[in-house]
This record gives sequence, C-alpha cells and structure tokens, in this order.
Amino acid sequence: MAPLSLSGQGADNPTGVTGVFNGNSTTGCSYDPYTANAQRIIPDLTVSGAVGAYPLQWARIMNSRQAGGGVFGQGGGWRHSYEWSCSATENVTGAPDSYTVNYPDGRKVTFDANIGTPYLAPAGVTDRFGGGIGDTYVYLNLTDGGKIRFWQDATYHSIAGEPAWWDFVISAPDQIIDPHGQITTLTYTSGKLTKVKEPGGRYLTISYGTNGYVSEVDTYTAANYFTQWVKYGYTSLPFGDVNYVVLTGATYIGSPVPTASYTYQTSNKSPTGNPLIETCQDVRYPGPMKNIKYIFVRTSPLSYGQLYQEKNINGTLVAQLTVSGSTRTETRGDGTNLFRGPGNPTRSFTYGATMGTTGITKSYLLKTRTDFKGNATTFGYDNDGYISSIADAHVPAHVTSIERLNGGFPTGVIKKITHPGDASTIQYFYTDATGAYLDHVIDERGKQTTYKRNSGTMTTYEIDYPDGGIETYTYNSFGQVLTHFMPSNTAANGASTDSEKYSYDSNGRLLTYTPPATGSDPSPSPHPTRYTYDVNDHHETITDPKNNVTTFGYNEIGQVTIVQHPGGQSTDGYVYNTDGTLQYKSIQLNTTPLYAYTYYYYDDYKRLTSVIDPVGREADLYYDTAGGRPRASLIPTRTSHVPSCWAQPTKPPRPFTMKICKNVRSLLPLGRRIPPRLPIPMMRSTTSRP
Repeated sequence: MAPLSLSGQGADNPTGVTGVFNGNSTTGCSYDPYTANAQRIIPDLTVSGAVGAYPLQWARIMNSRQAGGGVFGQGGGWRHSYEWSCSATENVTGAPDSYTVNYPDGRKVTFDANIGTPYLAPAGVTDRFGGGIGDTYVYLNLTDGGKIRFWQDATYHSIAGEPAWWDFVISAPDQIIDPHGQITTLTYTSGKLTKVKEPGGRYLTISYGTNGYVSEVDTYTAANYFTQWVKYGYTSLPFGDVNYVVLTGATYIGSPVPTASYTYQTSNKSPTGNPLIETCQDVRYPGPMKNIKYIFVRTSPLSYGQLYQEKNINGTLVAQLTVSGSTRTETRGDGTNLFRGPGNPTRSFTYGATMGTTGITKSYLLKTRTDFKGNATTFGYDNDGYISSIADAHVPAHVTSIERLNGGFPTGVIKKITHPGDASTIQYFYTDATGAYLDHVIDERGKQTTYKRNSGTMTTYEIDYPDGGIETYTYNSFGQVLTHFMPSNTAANGASTDSEKYSYDSNGRLLTYTPPATGSDPSPSPHPTRYTYDVNDHHETITDPKNNVTTFGYNEIGQVTIVQHPGGQSTDGYVYNTDGTLQYKSIQLNTTPLYAYTYYYYDDYKRLTSVIDPVGREADLYYDTAGGRPRASLIPTRTSHVPSCWAQPTKPPRPFTMKICKNVRSLLPLGRRIPPRLPIPMMRSTTSRP
C-alpha cells in the first residue's frame, strides 16, 4: 500500500480531516494521530437538572484542521455543540444520491444511497441517514437510537431539450431526539440559532454581536429564571496583509469573574490564510491542559492545521507528533525519570488494514498500536470495516474476537465476543437490525438475561434474570423511573416485596423517594425522603425519613459551597479556584464555632501537589513531567509561631507554622490567611449579572 501523501493528510478519513474515527491521543490535550487534527472541547455552560439522555450543555469545539468562517470568528476552527448542518446532492429522481452531515464536533460524513438502504456511511462508521423523497423531514440516525431531524425542500427543474432533475436544500435541524423519544428543540431567527430548549423546559438563549458572531449565551430554568452566562470577545488582527476577526476571550459568571483567553498564529499554508490557534488559557477546560500552546508543521509537504507539538503555555513540550508514511510516532516531552530511565518515551500508530475477506485495504484503519514500553496491539477488521479481533503483545498473542450485527446493513454494534484462552463467549441480541436496543444477553456460562421494552419509548420495563428473578420499572412522560421492583428469585413480579417509588415535579425534578417496605419500616410512604430546590434547580434541602434536614449552598456554576447538617450544629464549607479545583474545605468542629481547614494546591496541569491537613501536616505529591505515577511524602516539621502579619495567598514555605492561641480557633499555614468561618451568606439563591 502506498503511503498517504501529506498534502492530503487524512483526507480519506471517513469522518473528515477534523472528525474522530480511530480515537484521539490525550497525552497532552487531544489530537488525532491519523489526520494530525488538534481538538479542544470547552464546556462553557452546563444546565442543572436537564431531562433526557442528552445534557443541555453549551460547549465550544476547536479543530485545527478546520479553517475559520463559523459563528466564533475567522480563526481557530471553532464550532459549538448544536452546530449541525446537512446538504444533499441533486438527482434525476425525487430523492438525493447522497447526504453529507457536518457534526458539531467536527465530523463530516457522507451517506450514500449507492452503498445501501438506508443511506450508509463509509466503512467503519456506525451512524445512518434516513432520506426521503420531495419535501419532507429527513433524519440522521445515531447509533444509540437517537435522531437529528432536518427539513428537506425539493425543487423540480425542467428545461426543454435537457433531462429534468431535482435539487435539494436541507435546513438546519429543529429537533434532537434522544433514544427514548425526549425532544430538544432548536429555534432560529434569521437563520441563526437563538434558543435551545430541553424536554423539561430549561433553555439556552444565544445572542449575536454586530459583527455577526456569537456574543453571549445565557441559561434559564423552566420558570424563566436566569442562572448562568458566558460572553465572548473578538478582535480584528492582521495576518499578512489581511485582517481577520478572531475570538480572543470568554468571560463567565462568577466572582472573581473567570476568564479565558486565546491567541492566534499565521496559517501554515499561506501567510494571508485563516489564522491558526496558538495559545488557549481556559478556566473551564475539564482536562489537565487548561493552558496550552500549539505548534504546527511548517515544512512541506503539509496540510492546513497539521499538528506538530502540544506544549504548556510556558513552552514545555508535552507531546510531539511525527508522520512517516502510514506510521505516526508520538514523543512525550518528559525526558529522563527515575522509574523509566533516560530519553523521551515514544509510542506509534500504524494505519492501513484489510477489511476481512474482501481484500480491500483502507489506509485509515488503525492496524497496530504500541504503548510507551514498546508493547504492540494489533487490530483485525471484518468486511464492513469494524474491529473483529484484538491481539495483545503477549507471546503467543491473546486474541479477543468480535462479531458485529449486520441485519441487512452494518451498524458496528457488537453481537458476540469470544475471549482468548477458553474461547468462552458472551452474546448480545437486539430488538431490530439497528442494534440500538438490547433484547437479551447470553453470558459465558450460557445464562440468559432478557430485557423487555415499552413500545415507542423503548424504555426497559422488565428484566428477567437467569435465576428466575424479575426486576420491573414504570416511567413518567420524561422517561424517569416512577416505581422500581427489586429483583427476586421467583417468577412472580417482585414476589411479595414492595417497590421503590419516586415522584417528580412538572419539570422533571425529583421531589420524593420512598424505599421498599421492610420489617423495620413496614409503611415507609408517609415519611419519604424529600427534596427541595433553589431557583437554579440545585438541591437546596434533603429531608430524610426522620425529618432531619440537610441544607446545601452553591456557587455560580453549581459546585457545592455549603453543607449544613441537620439541626444547624455543623457546617462544611468548600471554596474553589477559578478553574474549578477545590482550594480548601472547612469542617465545623463545635458550636463556638471552631473550624478545621484542609488546603489543596495544584500545578499548572490541575494535578494535586500538596495537601495540608488541619494540624499543619503536609503531604506533597511529585510527578514526572508527563503526569506519571506520583510519589508522596509527608512533611511533619512545623514550628509554633504567631505571625504579626499575613503574606499574600501563595503556597506557604516550609517549615509550616500553626497559629497558636490560648483558645485555638483555627490552624493556618503561614502565608495563607483564611477566614475562621465560612459565612452562611455564601449559600446562593439569586444570580447577578453585570
């Protein structure tokens, strides 16, 4: 097989040059070794209490191989989590030859009628497309049973002396339907997405600036109570002799106001082309690389946005990608350490595998992968391009075999797994050819577990176990469990046992939970566990069956800041850094009140480096540069001292100092002054916005 030309790096990837297919490397941030596309996902806003299988979340996705031109400016390849689009080819009949879908995360997949019905994707892709004739709704069918609904407009053309034809315009989707029929609606104004509403009534609103780009996104409860916001800033910057408007920052609700910032670099293809991302400093990034710098390939042959290195923003190398024919080599930047020895560790990915007995080789299929110790894993594929065998590095290799469902068209859903050694199997059977819903499983001992489902919603109402036990469920209109009979080892439904019971409000918030009756509590219904909520849909109180009330307070993004235990005699407090990591916690020891504080310190990768307990003892954790196994040491040395003043809030030096007074109120490390109590007003019930 001839090596793929770098001028079209990953161009044959079935999900496009920005789409994940074989999986991404997360040694640093995230990138695809095959396409050399760097990807970064930042969940800017997540709405509490959303109903259904898909959360209500506003996220931004950066793909380096995608040029600008979206709703976040002209650089960086930014998209958002609801940015779906679809197009269709013209045809001489009333149905398109193919549909092409652009996914929010950067995937781009073409579904072709010539491959089969329904419209099918290239080998190895599991989604399908349900096309149609004329003016109609058409659907992207997801592997899990969910759907994305688009509207298709068809126009007939007839010119004398020429064959007639149809062309098609596919509108942006108006519904996202989860596997159990729960619908998230998308609303547009003048062609721009302005509202996303989940099944329980909570929603996002999207605003645009005079430059046409997204300027602000706000979240609301079903009662129309404003809860969170994110605002975006843009700047026009010159690249070569061309000015581009680029996203340079994001600010979030909070005090102090959390911020994110971005810088850009000249395109690696043209000095006047769409700029590439250079640095990201993200307080909301959930992974370790909140601060990152990207280096792209700048020597020919190359592709736009082709990743070369991921670095910490301070310049420290974290990961480097080298492309040679069909092999990709990743080099970590941590160098020599005591455990591994000298040199930078490497691993490799080799592509180009044959699909089963077809004799067809696809250059994008991962064939062999080695880890950082040189151990190789080899993958085999079936005729449809799905993994059918995995051979580990053992000599001789342990081979796990996988059979996939193909009930007239391929789905990639696992049908059977055969384990190495004893060749025992586990088999999966489904309700239909799509494989979205499990019907029954036969385990390695031949024991069968059966799942019975409600028609329409496909929720599981009964599970029949091999020993004769039965477990049953009922649901409300949101697909939330109302009753749950525990399994019993008889054929009778729940035997003589009672069920768990749940009740909800009209927006899907849990109000009460009642356990099954027991000998010690034969009638639990009069005293269930009860839940109340604040205006932001966070749990405010939980009242147990003995009427003990626990009260909670939260910060602007829903992290717990206060836990007030029953009776108000004890309160736990939590304070966070702007990146979401825990800064310190306090525990109330008595009614004086006396508080005990524990402090937490982190490095630039959000790895825990030190913990100081309430009596001043410190545990330090040490990592190699790439985040390997930590070593811990306990430093008990400390002196008694009452400082005359307090330094700035930085990590205290060693030896550590305890504040010692006649009546001890708190134990504090020198250099960190924390209030002796966490004030109850931090329990948040309202939201302010600038």
